[in-house]
Amino acid sequence: MLGNPIFIVTFALAILLTYLSIRRNWLPVLPSAVLGTIVASVSIILFSLSAGNIWLQALDVALAVFFRGKAPTARPRANPTVPALPPDEEFDSRRRP
Repeated sequence: MLGNPIFIVTFALAILLTYLSIRRNWLPVLPSAVLGTIVASVSIILFSLSAGNIWLQALDVALAVFFRGKAPTARPRANPTVPALPPDEEFDSRRRP
């Protein structure tokens, strides 16, 4: 069962207004970010509750939206000083036919 879409609209407006308030300097950055995060979190919790989830699952959904984290990045090479391979003699991207 889907939740009430008004909460998704509220979430989108919270993100948009947070961006605008920071970008146009309507409020200082920290209060804008805190208020925007609270409003967006509450709207996602209410959306999840309206979909029939229990409150703990709704809280988990809201936390997952904000604290997903970044995708894992590649580990740095063990020896970054290894020189690059010389270009292939048959195919040189700088040479024109």
